[in-house]
Amino acid sequence: MTTTTAPTTIDIRQLGACIERKAHVLAAFDALGQGESLIVVNDHLPRGLRVHFDEHRPGLFSWRPIEEGPDTFRVQIERI
Repeated sequence: MTTTTAPTTIDIRQLGACIERKAHVLAAFDALGQGESLIVVNDHLPRGLRVHFDEHRPGLFSWRPIEEGPDTFRVQIERI
C-alpha cells in the first residue's frame, strides 16, 4: 500500500530578499523524498526560482504551474 503525502505549501511572499526565498525553497525541496512535492506561492511568476532550480537541481524536479495570477501564482515542484 502506497501512502501519498500532501504537498507542503511555502508562501514566499512573506520571506525577505530573493536569495532568502531561493535558499528556503531549495532547502524544503532537498528535504522531500522521491515523488513528494511542494507548492510555492508568490505574487508573481517565480521565473528566477525556476532558473535557480535548473542550475542547482537539474533533472531532479518537475515544475507545474497550478495558478497563474493575476494576484497569486502557485507552482508545484516535485522531486523526481
